[in-house]
Amino acid sequence: MVYSAFDERLSQKVAVKVILPHLAEETTRQRLRREVQAARQAHPNVVSVYDLHEADGLLFLSMELVEGGGLRGRLAEQGRLSVSEAVALGRQLASALAHLHALELVHRDVKPGNVLLAPDGTARLCDLGLSRPLGHGDTVTASAMFVGTPAYMAPEQGLHPEVSPAADVYALGLTLWECLSGDVPLKGDTALDTLVRRQRAAPRSLRGAVPDCPPWLDRLLRQMLDPNPARRPTAAQVESALAQGRAPFRLPRRAIAVAATLAGLTLASVLGWRTLEGRTISRMEGVGRMVRGLDSHARPRWQIETASTIRQTEKADVDGAGRVDLVVVAYPSFEERG
Repeated sequence: MVYSAFDERLSQKVAVKVILPHLAEETTRQRLRREVQAARQAHPNVVSVYDLHEADGLLFLSMELVEGGGLRGRLAEQGRLSVSEAVALGRQLASALAHLHALELVHRDVKPGNVLLAPDGTARLCDLGLSRPLGHGDTVTASAMFVGTPAYMAPEQGLHPEVSPAADVYALGLTLWECLSGDVPLKGDTALDTLVRRQRAAPRSLRGAVPDCPPWLDRLLRQMLDPNPARRPTAAQVESALAQGRAPFRLPRRAIAVAATLAGLTLASVLGWRTLEGRTISRMEGVGRMVRGLDSHARPRWQIETASTIRQTEKADVDGAGRVDLVVVAYPSFEERG
């Protein structure tokens, strides 16, 4: 339960969050103490927590009172946010998570209900790492306890009690997906069904449901929602991508597996249409040690020699411009290395 109160010592209004009695055990106290210590290191997108108190058998936190509404209410009213609003929101929340992760604190429950929106548009992340049980009808077993909310949980949260910062990135991806489309992807009828779906696959492209979603943002969200935590970008990388308007490029999983089995990877070069007379080029090719841009009559307009033999080429929209780029991977043979 959360109350608005006046702190006589600070001479200001604060929010007082009373911890439910059945959660006020020693492990909860330890987690809340860590939360207070972390939240005292101020960040503009994290709600400040002032102190942990105990009185009359009650455990409660005093924290910054954020005037305004929450993201959950905003989505209930609007249905969805514009792309520019979602990008601005995501950038702020990614910055908040990067700050927490640097302090070795995993939030574990990123969702619209834990995002407050100040009147000036500033997003504030609250409820840092509070444990909560699953609601009625959502439990995997009658006594199961989780940290998080099933609809916004990363697939690994159903397998391990302690999760990495990658779980927060996944939850942020779900939150931004909902901001753009009105719902979260890969949601099953039960908590268990939801986790199983997310363990097996990443969601399909968002652009089918949201045509105005730019390709780079669609790619970034699907990277954030990768079932494998090790393949997700960090919160800091997400913040940078949202600020620059481009997603980090990576080769398809199959291509990476093939390249990883070969030793001596020395060069990976990305050649874009726009930087190399893109308007006059019909296609690009990589053969031997040469990368060529060809016109509509298959005549070379430019060529670049790589330092080693080209072993692999991949085509992808690297910069999100809606046009195909050529990625060339080259590395030396045993003879060349000799």
